[in-house]
Amino acid sequence: MVEIIPKKPEREIPLKNASLFIAGALLLAAIFSYVILARSEANALLAIQDLEDGIFKAGTSQDREIETKVLDSEKKIKDFKVLLAGSRKPSQFFGNFGDLIHPKIWFSSFELDAVQAQASISGQALDFRTLEQQLIFLQSKNDIIEKIDLSDIALGEEGNVNFSINFKFRPDIFLPTADLP
Repeated sequence: MVEIIPKKPEREIPLKNASLFIAGALLLAAIFSYVILARSEANALLAIQDLEDGIFKAGTSQDREIETKVLDSEKKIKDFKVLLAGSRKPSQFFGNFGDLIHPKIWFSSFELDAVQAQASISGQALDFRTLEQQLIFLQSKNDIIEKIDLSDIALGEEGNVNFSINFKFRPDIFLPTADLP
């Protein structure tokens, strides 16, 4: 059957308007939240800065002087470590030098120039054979000694042999072997 009386259509809420309203509300909420978070962050940074200033002011001037001295000393120690690491160490040479000398040879003078890696030694040997053995042994140490010059050979009063030897060492013999902590 056909209805003759027209009925009023039911009013429906258009979904387009509702979704537009919801999207707008969410956008406003997001912007509002961003503004609140940005302000909170700025306030927190200001509070932290105020606390740091308060901590700095709480210390006495004597505390600040001590802190400055400690930091200066720490810098000087670090600088000294760098200088010491690159410096020559003649003490390493003296530790091993005794192993290079014949037991029947005595030294009366010793001059060491660590910068030039040279040494001049004057001494006495029991006899010429002992001096020869010493020179042969020193010449075999070419990993330490580059050049040996024997000079001023003379007989002593008691039959000993007086001599002078000039050494030219390898430059790396005086360099440090271990790093500093």
